[in-house]
Amino acid sequence: MKTILITTDFSSNSKSAIRFALQMHSQALCKFVFYSVVETIAPTSWPKAEVDKFLQSELEKGRAQLKSFLEKTFKQLKVSNIDYQYEVQIGSDVSNMIVAYAKEIKADFICMGTRGAGAFQKIMGTHASTLVNSSPVPVIVVPKNYRLKDVYKVAYASDLESLEWEMPTALSFSSLFAVPLEVYHFNMLTAKQNEAKEKGLNLQYRNELCSFYCLQQKVQDTFIKNLQRVIKNKKPSILIMFSKHKPNWIERLFFAGFTAGMSFDINIPLVSFRKE
Repeated sequence: MKTILITTDFSSNSKSAIRFALQMHSQALCKFVFYSVVETIAPTSWPKAEVDKFLQSELEKGRAQLKSFLEKTFKQLKVSNIDYQYEVQIGSDVSNMIVAYAKEIKADFICMGTRGAGAFQKIMGTHASTLVNSSPVPVIVVPKNYRLKDVYKVAYASDLESLEWEMPTALSFSSLFAVPLEVYHFNMLTAKQNEAKEKGLNLQYRNELCSFYCLQQKVQDTFIKNLQRVIKNKKPSILIMFSKHKPNWIERLFFAGFTAGMSFDINIPLVSFRKE
């Protein structure tokens, strides 16, 4: 049984993560732990006793709010008899707190919703993009428009550079749902060259639940646009990518990581694993 840490800020957008977790639970039994951070700071001029009292009060309010939010959400989704735990903590470094708690409870995945973002938010990053770039725990980012529906196919976008360890990870994830895995690889080869490459990969990884597709990238479009086109055509339920961690400061400032940017540009859940 996998443990999923589901983060929420009590917004309607964060409900998409809950919907996906419920769908995952219906196909692969999971343990739910809901988590929220109360971002508050007590005045430094207060005596320690007053600070402790204030923080305890805020913590209790946060727990009551999370409990109420979950009960209302489950009622709206017409879901009952769900076994779950929840935790609220106080702090300001939300992303690092999420990772620390995920490691503490040995979570298999962190699941969070995203509202999407404009160019400015993409450049500066959000909790979703920060976690995708930094979390050692795999992160599932769920778009705000996600609705409950069966997972019937998982896609994996690959550069083919680390298949020896990425393939077992991707296959392990798709096997949770007992569904096929499709591997998409884009390059600048000719159609004939890609046909031969695709045939070789399918022979190498002979598996009835796995298929490789080597696709010619349209030079006039970005990789993301090429990938979006294939996703629209093949209609996978989930996309797997492997994120490079610790980009240099320029990448952090202007790009927030390639996979992090993807979390805003696709309309299916994105699962990001650490890329070795």
